[in-house]
Amino acid sequence: QADEEARTKNYVPRVENTHFSHAIDDYIGDYGHPAYGTISIERAGNDQDLKITYHTMKSTAQHWHYDVWRVPHNPLDLMQETEVMFNTDWEGNVASLSCAMEPRVKDIVFTRMPDRHMKERSFLEPLAGTYAVGDFKLLIALRPDNVLSLTTPNQQTYELEPIRGTTFGVKTQPGQTVSFKMDATGNVSELSMNQAGSSTVFKRQQ
Repeated sequence: QADEEARTKNYVPRVENTHFSHAIDDYIGDYGHPAYGTISIERAGNDQDLKITYHTMKSTAQHWHYDVWRVPHNPLDLMQETEVMFNTDWEGNVASLSCAMEPRVKDIVFTRMPDRHMKERSFLEPLAGTYAVGDFKLLIALRPDNVLSLTTPNQQTYELEPIRGTTFGVKTQPGQTVSFKMDATGNVSELSMNQAGSSTVFKRQQ
């Protein structure tokens, strides 16, 4: 009864007239946690709401305020009043979501998982090649297990871990990423090495 009165009197905290910080499609994807599993986020058919799938439960969350979405009150919905808050990383990407999964337990953070196609050979093969800036060359190779590797001139080799789009993290090098760029014809023309807000562009060798 107390919960119903709070809803009726609009006591549920909400900041009115706010907007989310990214394009709606930037929130779409799978978010994972080693203990709680995967939450999948999809478009809900308009430019405001999001579909949430968690195990066998599915529902639609309405934009609440800023980067928070909330499932409306509905006793027939197992996910009623569930809230998810999306978190942005230092590069401005939607990197995780937070959700209260259990009472008296702090919010659980689900990390954004790589786009599924980023592990497909047909997507990875065009990225392999030699990239250079001046005399400094990087070799991007595709392993038989569909994993990209980066080799520097001093023969150090690093595994590239998919993040999103055409951006990969450099394994064992925290904060360092590699982004591949396409030209007007859709061919890979360069890559950028990114770290701590700075980037170095390497042109693809023919």
